[in-house]
Amino acid sequence: MSTSQPVAPAPARRIWPKRVLKVGFFLALTLISILIVFEIGFRIFYRLIPLGVCASSSIVGNYYCQPYLVYDKPIDIAYRYQPGYKTAGWWNPADPHDANPGDETRPTGRNDTFWYTFQTDEMGFPNDEYTWRDQYDVVIAGDSFTLRSAPKTWIELLRQQTGLSVLTLGAPSWGPLNEVEAIKQYGLDKHPKWVLVMYFEGNDLYGTGQYLERQPTGLSWEEFDFRNTPITQQLVMPYMIQYLFDQLRGNLDSSAHPYRYPVTASTEAGSIQMVLKDFQLLPMSAGYNTLAHSDEFMATKAKLLELKQEISIGSAQTTLLFGEYALDRDNPVFRAFAEALFKKGIAAVTVAAGITADEMLRFLSCLSAGETVRGGALSQGKLFSSPHITLTWIDFGKFGFDETQESDEAESLPLWENYISAIMGGALSSDQSETFVMTGRPADIARILNGKIEWSGQHRSYDRISSA
Repeated sequence: MSTSQPVAPAPARRIWPKRVLKVGFFLALTLISILIVFEIGFRIFYRLIPLGVCASSSIVGNYYCQPYLVYDKPIDIAYRYQPGYKTAGWWNPADPHDANPGDETRPTGRNDTFWYTFQTDEMGFPNDEYTWRDQYDVVIAGDSFTLRSAPKTWIELLRQQTGLSVLTLGAPSWGPLNEVEAIKQYGLDKHPKWVLVMYFEGNDLYGTGQYLERQPTGLSWEEFDFRNTPITQQLVMPYMIQYLFDQLRGNLDSSAHPYRYPVTASTEAGSIQMVLKDFQLLPMSAGYNTLAHSDEFMATKAKLLELKQEISIGSAQTTLLFGEYALDRDNPVFRAFAEALFKKGIAAVTVAAGITADEMLRFLSCLSAGETVRGGALSQGKLFSSPHITLTWIDFGKFGFDETQESDEAESLPLWENYISAIMGGALSSDQSETFVMTGRPADIARILNGKIEWSGQHRSYDRISSA
């Protein structure tokens, strides 16, 4: 019989925490690897990124979902398309998910689907002709309004209905500063008869502010955005995961989705529905003085004057003339300004580069004063003087008369337009002896010159329209 003590069994080794840590590390590494693969994959195959993800981040939407843009450094035009870029597919502009990705806008139920085609030319601008011509009749610079949004665009209709050759310089979200720079670099040497600079009240001042913020840094538009965005907001996958989660939650949630847009606005033509966001409504609701003194407006005005050192506007009683062309006759603001000039005896106003907002406001204040004769404050310079504003006075000594032909009051408007056009064209300058011949009976002509004609047509005042 053995008297030795039994040996106690060794305690079991606790190895499960290490195994859990190893498995957890392996799973985390696998998950990170998968996320990295998907991150790289979505950046390469950007068309697989859902529109809702593109709309969730400016970095994702502007750079990963649109890798076909080329950025200049330092900023001039900021960006344009890659030369020779092409894309096509079915598109429904009436579907807010397609036209303006996101879930803020209520679907309309309309179906305007058409086969969408888009291509750029040899310089990266939206023109169907790949190779540029040596000369174009019209040069247009604008933002997304220059791009296709319908089976036939307004620019294609312009070519078709006028027979004019048109060069389009445009890219999404361009503002006046981008557009003028594009015209200077690419348009003026094409010797166009017309240059159109597009302006959208909804976001062009906002875009101008972005341009002014970025341009002095010397960075490209893309570099500036990435440098001022946290790294977590530069990734696709966090937004993709959030998008998938929202989609799953939306499928499980049976309650009605709260749509913010469209909103209903009351206008003279009746009620209309629109999608205007907060940053678009802000400049549209600001007063004239606020806008006129803003850095964005001053920069826009200065940039436009780079295309022409001075601009002249003529007044043909109730119509403003730009060169040989009449501006919108039914525009109440144009009409009021033309009448104010005419009552002062002013034939044309020439504004030169370098004018300030204060100069313009002082001129408008003098123009709205009660004096209606040439010998008033405007001509004497007592209350108003500016090196950047030149006034051309109506010179009745330039008029001649032909009594052999009859005239009527209806001819008075084209008469004044012809006279003002002659002044602006230099044909009736003060050092020349040419005479502007008016046909008709002297009594009728006297009535025309005295401005005592009752103009036909119904015109509402600007005050009434702006307060409606």
